[in-house]
This record gives sequence, structure tokens and C-alpha cells, in this order.
Amino acid sequence: LPEKSLKDLPNEVEATVRSIDKGGPFKYVNKVGEFFYNKPNRQGQIVLPVKADSEYYQAYTVGTPGATTRGAQRVVVGKGGEKFYTPDHYDTFVKITD
Repeated sequence: LPEKSLKDLPNEVEATVRSIDKGGPFKYVNKVGEFFYNKPNRQGQIVLPVKADSEYYQAYTVGTPGATTRGAQRVVVGKGGEKFYTPDHYDTFVKITD
């Protein structure tokens, strides 16, 4: 996966990661910590390192400026602390580096 520093991602991603690190607060409380099962994306690829159908990853909504819905941006966090950003609802990812 490509890697990007948190400072090179949209500001709202950094705000979400800081909230995750502090344990909240989160804008979308009803969806906080939903599991991401790493199933194949639209291209049929398993993108993240841990196989599908595990509860290894949790997904957090990234607030999208101007959006009237949750939007497509997410931060996905593995149990080992690794963090990934998807701007397009799990179709593509970058690994977040600090």
C-alpha cells in the first residue's frame, strides 16, 4: 500500500485520528468503531494485510466538509495500532504514517 504522513492528508483525517487516539469524541456516535471486514474491493482485491472476515479492523467516519451524509472518508485502525485512510469508502487505501 502507498504510505502518507498524517500531515499530508486532509485536515479532517488528522482530527479523526486525534479523536481515535484520545478515545473520542466522535461526530458519528452510532457508527463509531464499526468493524471493517477487509472484503474484496470493487476490483476484487483484498487490500489490507489481515484477511477478510476477522474483527481485526475498526472503521471510523471522517467528517467531510459540506457533506450532508457521513460521506465516503474513513480511517481504519488495526488491533496492532496501524492506521489506514480511505477517501472512497474502502475502495482504495493509504497507510498513515506519523
